[in-house]
Amino acid sequence: MHDSSGTHGVVSGGARFGTGGARFGAGGAGMSFLIPQPDFQKDNLPQSVKNTLHGFRGVPDVAYNAGVSGGVLVHVGTLAPSPTAFFLFGGTSAGSPQWAAIIADINSASHNQAGAINKQLYQLGRQGRLNFRDVTIGNNGFDGVTGFPATAGFDLSTGWGTPDFGVLATTLNSHGN
Repeated sequence: MHDSSGTHGVVSGGARFGTGGARFGAGGAGMSFLIPQPDFQKDNLPQSVKNTLHGFRGVPDVAYNAGVSGGVLVHVGTLAPSPTAFFLFGGTSAGSPQWAAIIADINSASHNQAGAINKQLYQLGRQGRLNFRDVTIGNNGFDGVTGFPATAGFDLSTGWGTPDFGVLATTLNSHGN
């Protein structure tokens, strides 16, 4: 769901966040040191986040439940020598395709193309109208590497959070898509 530069498409992070216990990985969130901060972030993020980014692109924009424990069961029918198999996927490998499916469903239901939704997501988030499930517990640290904490509002571990599909579809359609 992103173009090759990573500046215009939605970047989805998938990770398992919780209040404790075993963790099987963390999202690769934070900032890109290669991609400049796009205008939709410059114009809509709190100053404290922009100070952390130092002019670079913050990721992810959004999150999705993608823990391997309780992950997504996927049927793969192209693996040799077995003609069919089931696998459990988690992380971004689960979160990004789920986000692509959400946007495809919104396109289908609205008979319209949502297009590049970043500008709308960030404007709605700044206005408090995004109505995402805000992830506020946990962080993306792993194996001794300090990560970014999940906090109220936009953060560098879960972006704007996870969607309420029906609310997202209605909001995007009423916001010009």
